Amino acid sequence: MFVAAVLLFAGCSVREQPETVYAETEQRLMQDFFIAKTGNKQLKEDIRFEYDSASRTYSYITQRLIQGLDSMRPTFFADGDAYVGEEEQLTGITKCDFRRREVVYTVRNTRELTQQTCTVSIVSPQTTGLPVLCIDIAGNKIVEDRENYLPATYVLNTTDTTLLGTLEIRGRGNSTWWQKKKPYKIKLTESRQLLGMHKAKTWVLLAHALDPTLLTNKVALELARRMDLPFTNHGQHVELYINGSYEGNYYLTEQIQVHKGRVEADTIKGGFLVEIDTNYDRDYKFKTRYYQLPIMMRQPESDAGASEVKQVFNDIEKLLSESNPDFEKLSALVDMSTLARYILLNDLVYNGELGHPKSVFCFRRNREAPLEWGPAWDYDWAFGYIGTKFVYFQHSNRLMFDVSRSVQVGGTGGKFFSRFFRMPEFKQLYKEEWQRILPQIKDIDNYVWQEGERLDLAWLENQKRWGAPDISKRYYYMEMMGFLNRRMDKITETTK
Repeated sequence: MFVAAVLLFAGCSVREQPETVYAETEQRLMQDFFIAKTGNKQLKEDIRFEYDSASRTYSYITQRLIQGLDSMRPTFFADGDAYVGEEEQLTGITKCDFRRREVVYTVRNTRELTQQTCTVSIVSPQTTGLPVLCIDIAGNKIVEDRENYLPATYVLNTTDTTLLGTLEIRGRGNSTWWQKKKPYKIKLTESRQLLGMHKAKTWVLLAHALDPTLLTNKVALELARRMDLPFTNHGQHVELYINGSYEGNYYLTEQIQVHKGRVEADTIKGGFLVEIDTNYDRDYKFKTRYYQLPIMMRQPESDAGASEVKQVFNDIEKLLSESNPDFEKLSALVDMSTLARYILLNDLVYNGELGHPKSVFCFRRNREAPLEWGPAWDYDWAFGYIGTKFVYFQHSNRLMFDVSRSVQVGGTGGKFFSRFFRMPEFKQLYKEEWQRILPQIKDIDNYVWQEGERLDLAWLENQKRWGAPDISKRYYYMEMMGFLNRRMDKITETTK
């Protein structure tokens, strides 16, 4: 009975013990903070932080690559015990993940019963919250052309995973290749799923050297997806390092090719993928008989394949060139619905390259299937770009194909695509497709804002590396949103 009483008393004592309350203090409790190379062997030198007393922040600003950022052992001198969350931190011993832009330390002084929080911040492309792709080229070589692949190793880090392996890298692009910030093509030694995308070897790194938003391609591809265009690319923004040097923010996306999860065409049974582009720079190519479209074979790359594709386009153009093109006959050769949506997409984002034509893709799944249009690709010169760096979102009320006034864009591509509008059935289908897809794209401005916010820190890092006009990035996102809304209104008005 005596033992039971003692236990009861002890239990009451534990329950009634008050929690220690620490009063906030203005006195600086974290006296110094740095990351020493002696305790972090991956470092070549100490990381020294600048302290701002007003915000109680230790900051280190850099764009150089820091190895092992997820497991640093910082050294600090504090007047009390230091915690991150509820985990106690021991100087020079406890590992901390500094891939977060801000790590909050709380120092508690048990003598004075005071506490103070301070923020430790490594301001770096590695702390923007985006995946980081590091490519190290053998011999520390530099990518100098678009023809020769260079062997390299890669590490792709996200907050959850690390992928590493070997690859080859070369330059890519046409006009974009001549910018200071270069686009690249990479070919992995082994097929991998990158950032949730379909498993493959070949990938593309788009630079967005001209684009002040870094979003033109991503937004255009999101619109293509919502408009039900076939085999639309997926992609993710990454922070790119080559040979340890920060190259800026890039859009990692799929190579357009016949491949599972990409363009699924059966080339054995007459399927094919072609690009229509005035650059006209591939091995297997031809110009069509009636409209001189510059057709380049992507797959299959063979004389036999090119011969079969040439016949397909000649049959289409022959019907189109008639004074009254037969919609029913053409529909057996061309998927009119995807064509209508493809033109609508390019008009919505004002992609004048459709008129040249440049970067226009189409494919056939097999000999029994009609020609389909897509995948959508290359919107660096869209969104009202007028050829001057960073100047976008012009001519928001100028349509390339105004069906209410029979106005069409010029150029070889413009002549070809405008012929379809001579058929009343296609005009009607064009209007119906717009009404069908409009509810799916009306809130695209929310997507623009959301993606812009996600790129908030990355945009600033890219700006530091490559420069940008002295205008708020949010201004550009608002300009893009307004541009798209005005063009949606204009297309709606002309397709009633």
